[in-house]
Amino acid sequence: IRQAELQRSEARKAERLSEASCQSRVALVLPDWVRRLDVDYPIAACGSATSSIYLAHLETGEILATTRGIGSTDQEESTLSEERVEHTINQLFGQFDGGGTLAVALEGTLLCEAKRTGGVNVWRLNPADDKMSLISQGTMPGLRDCLVTTMQIRDGCLFVGTDDGRVEAYSIEDSLPLSLRTEPDYSWKVGVSNKSIILSVDVNPELGCVVVTSDSGSVDLLSLDEDGPDPIGSFVPPFDGLERRSSNAFPTSATIVDVTQPLSQSELKTSIQVERKTSFAIVCGSNDGSLFVQPLSTDASDINVDSPFIGKIRQLMP
Repeated sequence: IRQAELQRSEARKAERLSEASCQSRVALVLPDWVRRLDVDYPIAACGSATSSIYLAHLETGEILATTRGIGSTDQEESTLSEERVEHTINQLFGQFDGGGTLAVALEGTLLCEAKRTGGVNVWRLNPADDKMSLISQGTMPGLRDCLVTTMQIRDGCLFVGTDDGRVEAYSIEDSLPLSLRTEPDYSWKVGVSNKSIILSVDVNPELGCVVVTSDSGSVDLLSLDEDGPDPIGSFVPPFDGLERRSSNAFPTSATIVDVTQPLSQSELKTSIQVERKTSFAIVCGSNDGSLFVQPLSTDASDINVDSPFIGKIRQLMP
């Protein structure tokens, strides 16, 4: 009986979420454009158009700390060619580049930022004398030769994607600080060698998977539990099937979502426990505005590494 009550409660919550109206408020106002964002609630890390990072409290609206004016970060010289940087920026932002931070990741007191000069800068938040400050920990040596285009901290690791097709993970719990790490704990190669730009990385610890998009046009699924640098599965959204045909369409972001069907009205009215299999799917968005869904094959919340995709990919209509 208790299980049935819990199921009905979950169904009612899902119904409220699907039918509720949006209530919004201004949580924070910055003296700069926000170009990249990561949140470890209630703290937000905002990468700005001037390449400064702002740490702010979303409940009070207070700016806690900023990298503006710290060191000579704005005067750093890039060792990367102008052509390489320009091509990467164009794939990330198209013709509407607003400048500033390429990627930012936050967890606890750890802050990582990727800049247009290349590599990843590491910071630590130091709350001292009731006045917080960001203290530079240096630059990760293993990433100085590339542009880091996306970052995410999940499951005790910093995951990064680069402009030369690399997806890497560095443990943040290792005894050696990130600023001294030269080798990753995980490493994959995605797309065409040294030519694909990683556009997004999303980690799902529950399934032990990482979903990656790149400008090669494919969505790649990586496993945290399988040996080897290659993806366990890939698919290319059928852009040519759209009315708005594009000769240069590619997925710019993807995430793994829980698509388990809610309980029906008849199931809600019964007190019999209903066994439901949790279902997952990859949802990806593309630079032409289209959205696609690819169902995943799972068993007891484990991905089927031999055949990770089931059914056909379908387009979400507006």
